[in-house]
Amino acid sequence: MCCIVLDLEWNQPFSMRSMVTTPVRLPGEIIQIGAVKLNKRLEIVDTFKVMVKPKYYPHMHRKIARLTQISNADLAYGFPFKQALAYFTAWCPEDAVFLTWGNEDFKILHSNISVHKIKGYHLPKAYDVQRAFSRQVVKERLQYSLIQAMDMIQEPAYAAHDALHDAMNTVRVLRHLDLPSLLNDDYPDTPYSQENGSQEINEDLFDTKTEAFAAMTRRAWSCPGCSRPVMFDNWISQNSDKQIATAACDCGCAYFARIHSRKSTDKYRCHRIVYPLTEANASFYNTRKDIARCKAERHAEYEANRMQVHAC
Repeated sequence: MCCIVLDLEWNQPFSMRSMVTTPVRLPGEIIQIGAVKLNKRLEIVDTFKVMVKPKYYPHMHRKIARLTQISNADLAYGFPFKQALAYFTAWCPEDAVFLTWGNEDFKILHSNISVHKIKGYHLPKAYDVQRAFSRQVVKERLQYSLIQAMDMIQEPAYAAHDALHDAMNTVRVLRHLDLPSLLNDDYPDTPYSQENGSQEINEDLFDTKTEAFAAMTRRAWSCPGCSRPVMFDNWISQNSDKQIATAACDCGCAYFARIHSRKSTDKYRCHRIVYPLTEANASFYNTRKDIARCKAERHAEYEANRMQVHAC
């Protein structure tokens, strides 16, 4: 078995208004690909690094330039995305297992492949080392940055925000984990459809996060199986910025949806991603639902006791 630990760096639009949204939403354009090839003993066999010349966001965002130390001049020497992706694909063995820190890298890779209209490119499953670290080492469902993880395992870290350096850091964390357990875990992070754009964004701006959530929750979704409208209800909070729900279509298809709110200047907007309902994300939803119910019950009990004391 060969493992590929992948990391990407990407540029971002200067504002939400300048973001590319057709044919898909492009929150980040890849400017650097870094990867480490490992054997079954997690020994480094080879490394890969390539600069990518962006097409849609050609000028470095000030924040990204500061983090990555990549300049506009550096980008001029990059390869076009299609060529860079071809080099990376040729470097990867066909049976490789892919691992990343978090799930954002493969989401960004998917959107870049779609916006460049690269047909027939199959994205393999990627395993989330960040989530495995939280479960196996921290024993909590909390997210830690890669640098925080390096500090916790007391490993020296390469300079962050370089694609190859971050991939090397991820390898060092990976060696502290039980790889078979990581590979046997099932994560609900692959979008429902890579072709029809299961990710939607509400371009309307709202004064409050509550209003933005409400507008998106009222939207129906067209079932890919039969084109009937599907309404998600029973929305519950995943955290302060995300809500989740499930729904079933009359044709028998079932779905899991997540709404994420983002602040743009002093306004709010939301985007929604729909996934096929699996045992994993159904279990995640039910767990969050139980937590929400317990919180509501404790709050009701607290209010009842408070009113009783006040009456006395």
